[in-house]
Amino acid sequence: MRTAVPMRRALQGALVLAAAVHASRDADAYCRTSSKTPKNWDEATQGCYSGDPESKLLYWRNPCVGYSLHQDASRQVSLEKATAIVASAFAGWHDVSCANGGGPSMNAVDRGPVVCGEVRYNKSNANQNVIVFRDDVWPHADPVSTLGLTTVTYDTKTGELLGADMEINSTLPLIVQATQQGRSDDSNAAGTAETRVGYDLATIIAHETGHFLGLAHSALATAMMAAHYSDGVRITDDDIAGICAAYPSDGTRPTSGGVLHAAACDSTPPHGFSSECAAPSTDPPASSDDSDGGCGVSRLPPSNSAGIVASWAAMLGLCILRLTRRRR
Repeated sequence: MRTAVPMRRALQGALVLAAAVHASRDADAYCRTSSKTPKNWDEATQGCYSGDPESKLLYWRNPCVGYSLHQDASRQVSLEKATAIVASAFAGWHDVSCANGGGPSMNAVDRGPVVCGEVRYNKSNANQNVIVFRDDVWPHADPVSTLGLTTVTYDTKTGELLGADMEINSTLPLIVQATQQGRSDDSNAAGTAETRVGYDLATIIAHETGHFLGLAHSALATAMMAAHYSDGVRITDDDIAGICAAYPSDGTRPTSGGVLHAAACDSTPPHGFSSECAAPSTDPPASSDDSDGGCGVSRLPPSNSAGIVASWAAMLGLCILRLTRRRR
């Protein structure tokens, strides 16, 4: 029986992403997400976390992973435009060239808009990896600084990712333009970056998709996966090194337990795909105590739902990766 663990990552105006990650090398500043990063761990100053030998690198085994936007999108951005921005962000990671000349063996597949806007992983029914805007209330810590948050669920024994949900803090002003290479194309925008007020949505999404794919923060201040938001940042060589290390072009998966071969392409989530929130669900909501980031593990109460053994209790872990704006 697999043990599922939810993990969260938030994007704040200053990009603070707290999650466990392993071994960065001297020449590379990137970190991969791992399962046991402590709260308040700062990759920018402390490097990739490697203090727990039981920590597992997170990865998608399947070379195809599905995602869906919530059908309502946002008052600040239409579903059509949001769909284009998200597709461009994922393409920005997929279309890079690795050192051997190939590309990362990972492809994100848009499964279409969904009705369900809940952030959760259903361990017995259909799922969807949802991307949802929070227009009215930011339901997590630090609503003034946090720009976005990604919650991932993984198998605690292997580190295999089972699901991911992304929330965008649209209570804050967002700059939304046509996208080009993963960020807003400002060529036709009124004003300059200095005069426009808000946060570039394409930059936020590009950073969060990196977390969605299993990357943590980079120690390189100019990287897309840096710990603080910077308008106009693009995917750097360090980001490319990170995504290529996680998903080599030969289709293998370097994991904490050894090198695995990717499965056949199938973007269907575990237990199937559904636009609706599957019910009933006995899964508890993800913890709201996410102000400091980090990863944790909690035990679910036994489920009495039909078809589920009453004594079954899955271990769930929560990791928060946060993109923040710098405080003035």
